[in-house]
Amino acid sequence: MYESISRFLQEIEQVPWLSKLGSPSERDADVFRIYSWETWPGPEEPGSEIQAMLYQKWRDDLMEGDAGGKLTALWAEIESKVRDLARRHVPYDDEEDTWHGPNAAVWQAGWLAAVMGCSIQAGRPYSDEYDPSDQWTPVAEWYWFCTGHWPCTYHWSWGHASLDRAMGHHAAKRLVVY
Repeated sequence: MYESISRFLQEIEQVPWLSKLGSPSERDADVFRIYSWETWPGPEEPGSEIQAMLYQKWRDDLMEGDAGGKLTALWAEIESKVRDLARRHVPYDDEEDTWHGPNAAVWQAGWLAAVMGCSIQAGRPYSDEYDPSDQWTPVAEWYWFCTGHWPCTYHWSWGHASLDRAMGHHAAKRLVVY
């Protein structure tokens, strides 16, 4: 995917962070699409809770054994850099919390970029093969961020669930993308 962490840090500046929200994409048929902030179901929706739990798991798995704090420092650097880049394209509001849709999109972009960058630094980079049949992955979500969209939640219509239950569920795991 990326040759090195320095290359990754350079390339994230070229990503069209959140600049194509609501615009059509060649992969729209792969996901559930929304076209306005008003149709984002919000952070307390079960699919959003599952997504948040999975995001935390990805971070926890990466940070395990970060005794020297190198990954923690890199995480903060990437997250801050991407938040600064992404907020330029949405109505980010410093007076709102992270549950305000545009703010959530910006913070989520920073978090996933940090997951991707730290995985490179840790010597465990993710594949660059986007598989539309496996969308609850960092690679699938990264694809959407890199194309200027927001993978804002997971399609999940079975109520609040644990991460284990959701991951073991037989239903297709699809993203909801703005």
